[in-house]
Formats: sequence, C-alpha cells, structure tokens
Amino acid sequence: MSRKKFHETGKSLNYYIRTDTDNKIIYLIFEDSHSLSDWINDFDYCSLSYEHAPYTINAHGGFVKVWLSGNEKVMQELLEQMENNPSYVLIITGWSMGGAFAHLASEEINWRTRSDKSNPDTGKKPLLITYGCPHLLYGKDMKEYFARCTKACYDFGHVRDSFSKLPPESWRFFIVNRIEIGQDDHDSRMPHTSYGEKQLYAQIHINDTYVTTDELSTDEKD
Repeated sequence: MSRKKFHETGKSLNYYIRTDTDNKIIYLIFEDSHSLSDWINDFDYCSLSYEHAPYTINAHGGFVKVWLSGNEKVMQELLEQMENNPSYVLIITGWSMGGAFAHLASEEINWRTRSDKSNPDTGKKPLLITYGCPHLLYGKDMKEYFARCTKACYDFGHVRDSFSKLPPESWRFFIVNRIEIGQDDHDSRMPHTSYGEKQLYAQIHINDTYVTTDELSTDEKD
C-alpha cells in the first residue's frame, strides 16, 4: 500500500481508514516505522499507564506516547464510519509498529462504544490482525484484558523475526495471540520485511470467515 494513502496525526501516528462496501468491512490500517523518531519510540521500553476507567492500561511507553498524541482524531473518524455503516465488520490491522497501534486502537474503540464501561462485552469488538508486531502489553493481565476487547486476535510472527520478540516476555511484555510462521523458510535474510510472501501462510488454517490464506498476503497489511 502506498504511503500516500496514510494520514498523519500527533507524533507520527499514521493511519488509513478504508470502507469496503462490497464486503461490508471497515478497515483501520496503521503504518510501520519509517522515521528516526519512530525507531526511537520503538525502543522506548519503559511502560506507561493511562486510564480507561475502570481499567488502567499498562503498555510499551514509546507506543503509548504516539498513540495518545493522535488517538482522538483516529477515533473520531472511525466512529463516524461505524455510525454510517452500523452492520459492517470492523478489522484493525498493521505491520510492525503499526501492529502495536492496532492493538491499542482495538481496545479503545471497544471501550468507547461500551454501554457498561466495566464490561468489554457491551462494546464493539473488532477483528485484530497484525504482522510482526512487537510486544507491547505490560503484564499478563493486560494480555487477557485486550483479548476480551476483540472478536478475535491474530498476530503473525516470523520465527526468525527478532524485532517481533522485543521487548522480551521475561520483561513482562506481551501481545494477545502470536501465530508463528516461517518454520520452513530458510531463504529470507530479512524476516521482518517478509510478511508479504504468500508461501509463509501455506500451512496456516484459521476458522474465521474474514481471515483466509489468500487474504493474508493482500495489501491490507502493508
């Protein structure tokens, strides 16, 4: 996907909302790291907290800072599309750093649409699909909570992609659900940039109407 399609807000939070009227899907797509400031934020591992009452969100500090700098604009535009298309499925996706923002956006849209703020089941639950997403949720309680905020979560991580394994789980950083790919891939010298290679998903079978082998290699993840 061309970078020209993305809109920038806040501290380099880049996103794109696409409404697929044929398949009745709203896509919220986040861009990967592409600037020096992005890479600095990637390695800002100190956890930060913010309130989504009655919950306290604890996550990777660099990603939280960027998300909170522009989340209002993203959420306003997304909510407008959802109000105009109330029956559409919501898919939130991103590659690399964009996957981290996709996680944070999935929780936030669920929280904002709840009739009971203490119960994620009363809000809109997006389908979360990410690729090469670094660990960002601080503590297993956050991992469990974010899972409750989504319809389903799939993060595809290449087994040799070191970036997607940072910060390490030994530091208590997690993502919701990692699906390992590339077990038989011995040719890719740059596994973090290989997620568009269709053969990586040949052995992946997911029982979800909106996640198919063909779909996994489309430009929705770029």
